[in-house]
Amino acid sequence: MLKSSVSEESREISYSTWRSYVLNNGSEELIRLEEECWSPWLSAPAESLLGRAEIFPEGQICAHSEQGLLASLSVNRIHWDGRAETLPTWDQVAGDPSTCERTFSADGNTLCLLSMNVRKEVRGRRLSGTLVRSLLNHARQVGAEHVIGSFRPSAYGEAVLSAVERGCAPPEFADYCFGRDSAGTLIDPWLRTISKMGMKPVVVDHEAMSRHVTAKEFEDLRRDSWRAIDLAGRTAWWCNETGFFYQQEGGMFRYVESNLWGTLAV
Repeated sequence: MLKSSVSEESREISYSTWRSYVLNNGSEELIRLEEECWSPWLSAPAESLLGRAEIFPEGQICAHSEQGLLASLSVNRIHWDGRAETLPTWDQVAGDPSTCERTFSADGNTLCLLSMNVRKEVRGRRLSGTLVRSLLNHARQVGAEHVIGSFRPSAYGEAVLSAVERGCAPPEFADYCFGRDSAGTLIDPWLRTISKMGMKPVVVDHEAMSRHVTAKEFEDLRRDSWRAIDLAGRTAWWCNETGFFYQQEGGMFRYVESNLWGTLAV
């Protein structure tokens, strides 16, 4: 999918599949990077990561250097008829378990980006752009018709909390995703970045990710910074994420977040 290495800021960055990297270095760094980039209730377990590397090795790519693992890209291959109304949720693409073993199609016409992880200290070095280009190159090589992703706006939760603290109505999800500043630039950092790579929005993925936890698990997860806020007439727990927790009958809590389905030109 990629050239084996490229020099960046005088430091050589190499690219390989997860499977190759794990065979040579073990799985600890891959798991640690996932845990660094995702909250505990959203982080894929080790068995899911290693399962994806076996189910679709060409779709799981990582960047690494003498510093160790720097970034990772996770992709699934599925069938999609190109219509917005038939797009699944992120959870449905990943499957249950989220190894993609029940959703991967070897002759699928669509490559779907599942996640992009970049170590904090190397963000801003355009590794995400290189990995996306590798995905598009692979799509062309295998004759895929579509490259899609359920993209999560990285600062939506912050925008909601900021509005509530100012006594304003929280922004609607779709309005926020398409919101632009005075210069005409998308206001969300990740949507702005992926749009510069050619992402064209398709439709909101209203329940992209959904997780249920018990009351005890919720209390164990909850941090002092979390806030109970009114969101569209419901009490929601702001948790410094794209989505929010809602209390359910029987004491359970459900986390749910929306994402934005978009396409990348092959």
